Amino acid sequence: LGLLEGGTLEVTNCFGLPTHSDTMLSGRPSAAEVADEDERSLQQYESDMTDMLSEVNVDSNIVGWYHVSYLGSNVYTPRVIEKQFQYQSSIGPSAVCILYDPLQTANGSLTVKAYRLSNEFMALYQGREFTQQALAASGFAGSAIMEQVPVCVNNADLVTAMLLEVTENNNLSADYDRLDLAVHPFLERSLTSVNSLVDDLAAEQGKLQHYQKTVQRQRQEASRWLYKRRAENEERQRAGMEPLSEDVDSAGLGGKTPPEPSRLDSMLIAHQMDNYCQQ
Repeated sequence: LGLLEGGTLEVTNCFGLPTHSDTMLSGRPSAAEVADEDERSLQQYESDMTDMLSEVNVDSNIVGWYHVSYLGSNVYTPRVIEKQFQYQSSIGPSAVCILYDPLQTANGSLTVKAYRLSNEFMALYQGREFTQQALAASGFAGSAIMEQVPVCVNNADLVTAMLLEVTENNNLSADYDRLDLAVHPFLERSLTSVNSLVDDLAAEQGKLQHYQKTVQRQRQEASRWLYKRRAENEERQRAGMEPLSEDVDSAGLGGKTPPEPSRLDSMLIAHQMDNYCQQ
């Protein structure tokens, strides 16, 4: 919650959303029905919260959403991309996603980052087509999915006054635990996450290779069939007979061409791996 003033987006308050739907569906609902019910419940909860905050004169203007990210995880995921796309489509290009890392913050380093989808990716994502031809036609650079927005944290006046009072009374305890610069626990977890993403990326590339092999095999079969059909038509013409059709599509060679796999998952996995490496 906050306000856009000039070129600065001020975030002054926030509230959490429930993780599960409070409304039970009758019978044994499907996954799609549960997802729809959860979405409606969240929208109603969000509307009720903003109405109540407005009644007590607290900022109730939604300017984005926040998300917990442990050591840079869950940044480039389909859920985050879809949710941020919805916010920027409904609120405007100024809507942001704020990522908060509780692990690094507990270790003494406040980690708060803000992201928004780039204009180029917003236009591409709206079409929901991420084939090689669509990417080449749009001129989209794979590195321009998200833009990081600079963050400046300002304490409220009461918080500043409390910190000054605590400092003057010398009530600060120093156990020197935050001077420990060990990074091995974080490094080990990041490497584990990168290893799992390498497997996911290999699986996505395997899908693409399978598609390319299938298309190449069908093209070779079509080329051989067309060569034989043209030779047969030449003989029929010499014999004074009508030539046969040379339409490759009507011949149904090699079965139906499978749809080209989307490149979105591969791009998100690659960006998530890079995000882990930057930690």
